[in-house]
Amino acid sequence: NFYTRATRFDGIQLGIGIPLFFGSQRSKVAAANKQIKIVENESTFKRLQLQNDLQAALVQYSNNSEIVNYFEVTQLPNVETISQTTTLQYAAGEINYSEWVMLNNQVIQIRSNYLDALKKLNDSISQINFLTTK
Repeated sequence: NFYTRATRFDGIQLGIGIPLFFGSQRSKVAAANKQIKIVENESTFKRLQLQNDLQAALVQYSNNSEIVNYFEVTQLPNVETISQTTTLQYAAGEINYSEWVMLNNQVIQIRSNYLDALKKLNDSISQINFLTTK
């Protein structure tokens, strides 16, 4: 049997796809919105934490700077005077060896404290640089 064009196609089938479950799409959208809120809150928290850390580092820098300035203005010139005076007094016989050692230990301790304060100042500068480049 040979079928012609007119006899081969009797009808047409047409279909429309209508989703029956809208809830899953709404749930996905709600979950995405909640995830956006979570990321925004985390970002705000991190920004505030960074600001607080920077403020604390600036306060620490200010304190360390004052300590170093105190050493440079008052303590270090006195240290040089003490060191020279004790050496001259020991050479002249005005003080004994134990007094000379005790005074030189004080000089060494003051210089050591100055270097510790200078290290703390440099550490606070490094911390500020680290926080400002984040």
